[in-house]
Amino acid sequence: CGIERPVRVRAAVVSAYRDRFSPLLDAVVRLWALHGVEVSIEVPRGLEHFDNDELIDRVDVLFGGWSADFNDPDNFTHALFHSAEGVYRRYHASPELDAQLEAGRREPDPETRREIYSRVESSLVDSATVVPLLHEGDLRVVTRRVARAELSAAPPFFNYADLEVRSVPPAAGRGSGVPVVPLPVGLSLATLDPATIQMDIEAEVVSTVYETLTRSVEGANAAPWLARAIETERHGERYHFRLREGVLFHDGRTLSARDVRYSLERLLREERSSFRWQLSPIRGAAEVLRGERTELAGFKIVSRTEFTVDLEQPVAFLPVLLSHPATAIVPEGSTEFTSPAGVPGTGPFRVALFEPRSRLELEANNAYWRAGYPRSEGLVFDANVDPRGVLEGFRSGRYAVAFNLFPEDEEALRRDPAFAAGYRETPCLQTVLLAFNTRRGPFADPDLRRRVAGAIDVDALVRRSCGRLAAPARCLIPPGLLGHDSLRRTTGGITRPLEEPESVEARCLMRPLFAVGSLSRFRADLVASLAAAGVHVEVVAPDAPRWNELRDAGAADLFLLGWNADYPDPDAFARGLLHSETGWIGRFCGSPALDRLLERACLAVEPEARHDLYREIEAAVGRDALVLPIFHPRMYRFGHPELEGLEVSFVSPFVAYEELRLGR
Repeated sequence: CGIERPVRVRAAVVSAYRDRFSPLLDAVVRLWALHGVEVSIEVPRGLEHFDNDELIDRVDVLFGGWSADFNDPDNFTHALFHSAEGVYRRYHASPELDAQLEAGRREPDPETRREIYSRVESSLVDSATVVPLLHEGDLRVVTRRVARAELSAAPPFFNYADLEVRSVPPAAGRGSGVPVVPLPVGLSLATLDPATIQMDIEAEVVSTVYETLTRSVEGANAAPWLARAIETERHGERYHFRLREGVLFHDGRTLSARDVRYSLERLLREERSSFRWQLSPIRGAAEVLRGERTELAGFKIVSRTEFTVDLEQPVAFLPVLLSHPATAIVPEGSTEFTSPAGVPGTGPFRVALFEPRSRLELEANNAYWRAGYPRSEGLVFDANVDPRGVLEGFRSGRYAVAFNLFPEDEEALRRDPAFAAGYRETPCLQTVLLAFNTRRGPFADPDLRRRVAGAIDVDALVRRSCGRLAAPARCLIPPGLLGHDSLRRTTGGITRPLEEPESVEARCLMRPLFAVGSLSRFRADLVASLAAAGVHVEVVAPDAPRWNELRDAGAADLFLLGWNADYPDPDAFARGLLHSETGWIGRFCGSPALDRLLERACLAVEPEARHDLYREIEAAVGRDALVLPIFHPRMYRFGHPELEGLEVSFVSPFVAYEELRLGR
C-alpha cells in the first residue's frame, strides 16, 4: 500500500467481545502483525465510554458489535451512523450518508428500500469504514423434559411463558435388555432417508425413527398419529389437519406445519422415490413432480400446528396415503440421513450408531410424545443375515426376533415347545407376481402370454416352494381389500402342460431377495416351471439402484417382484402397479384404456362402486395376461421366550417395536 512499516494502530475492544471472541480477535491481530501492523489494545470500562472525546482522540479502530432493538435494517444503519442519533456517529458519519439513511426510513416500497440499504452497505464496506466479521448466533439448551421451547431473532428471544415440563417415564419401567433384530440378505440399508424407501423391510426399520401424520390400523383404515385431528371440507376436496401439541424431534425442535410442508414437498421432488407419485392428487403436486415448481400449491399453513391440503379432485383415502412411511415427517431443512446427528425424527427411538449396510443401533427417546413408550432401552438391527444365520442366532439367544427362515426351519420352530408360544402370524397385503413386458420382446404377443401364464400350476408351485408361509394368489388384489374375489382366478387358470411347449428365450429381472435366502427355492421352482412351458429364462438380480434403472428402461421380458401395499387400499395394487405413467410396472404393461379405468376407481367414493370397478380392472388384467399373480405371503415373526409385546400387523410397519420388551 506504500505505507512505511511498522504501522502502529490503537484499538478499543468492547469488554464482552474481548471475553467471548478472544480467539477471533487474536487471529486478526496476528494476521495484521504479518503485514507489519502493530496493534495495541485497550478495553474501556463500559459502553458509555465509547463515544467520549478522550477515547475517540486516542484510538484508530473499534472492535465491537450491535444487537438490533427491532427487526429492520434501519436499526443497523440509522441507529449506528446517523450524524445526529447514531451510536457510532463520532467514528463515522456524513451528510451524504444521512440523506441515504433518511430516504430509507421514508420509503414505503420494500424493493426500493432494499436497493437503498444495499447502497448504504456498499458505501460502508467498499470504503473499508466497516469490516463485518460475523453474525452472532443465540442458543438455549433445555433438557428433554422441556417442551415447546422456541427461540426468536428479536426480543423477547425466549418464550418462557409457553414452556411445558413433561414427565419422563423412569428407566426402571423398561426391560433391562436391548432386542437385536436380524434383517434379510438383499436389504441395502444404505440410508435412513424415508423418502427413498423401496422395500417394506426398509419401511419397518425407518418407522422406528420417523413417524407419519396417520397410521394404518385394523380394517384397512388410517388413524390420526402425528395429526391429532383430520377433517374434510369442500365435499372432500380439502383436508384440514391439526397437529399434536408438544411433539419434539430428537434434536429438541418442536414439530410444526412447516416441517410437514417441507417433508411432503421434499418427497415429491425426490426422483429416487417410487412412492412420490401417490401424492399426485394434491393440487400443485404435478408441477412439483415435473420439476416446474418447488412449492406445493395445495398446502396452506393456518398456524404453527394447523394446515390444509387441497386436492385436484376428491380422494376418499388421502389419510391412508399419508400413513406410508415414505411420507414420514422430518425437520425442515433436513438433507443428510446417514449420521446420527442428521436423522432426527419424532419416533420412539433415536439413532445412536448407524453403519450403512451393516448395523443400526437405536436408543430410547425419553421425550417421546406417547407416555410409557418405548418399552425397551434401545433396539439394534443387524443387516444382511441369511436364513441359517437367523436361525442360529435366534436359537442361541442373540436375536430376539426371527423371520425370513427357510420353510422347513420355520415349521421346525413352530413345533419346538421352547419357541412355539412366540410365533405370530397374519396375512399381509402383498402379492408376489410375474409381470410380462407387453411393449417389446416375445411377450408383446398376448396369445403367448395367455398360454404361458395358463401353463403354470400356481397352486402346486406355491405348495412346493413356500409351504404354509404363503397362500396361492387368485388375483392381483390380496384378501381383505375391495376388489378381491377368492372364487375367481384372474390369470393362470389353465394349469395343464402345453401340448407343444413354447420355445422362447427370455430375460427375467428379479429382486435380489429372490436370488438368496428363503425365497431362492421359490425362484428356482418358478424358473423350472417356465422351462417346462418352453420359456428358458436368463435371471438377472442386480442391487436395488441397478434394478430400478433396468426396470425403468424396460430392459427385460419378465419381471419377478413382490408388491407390498404402500397403503391398505386396492388403489395401491391397481394404480400403484399398473398405471402407465406412475405405476411401478405400468410403463411396460399398462395402457391408456386401463389408465382410465384406474382413475375412475381412484375417484369413486361408494364402497360398492369401488369394488365393482376393481373387479373390472382384475378382469382386464386377466384378459390380456398382463401379470401372473403367484402368492400372497403370510407375515410372521418368532419372538424369543424372553421377549414381550410382539404382535404382527398386516401392513408396514409389521412390528410395533416400541412395544417390545426383554424381561429381566
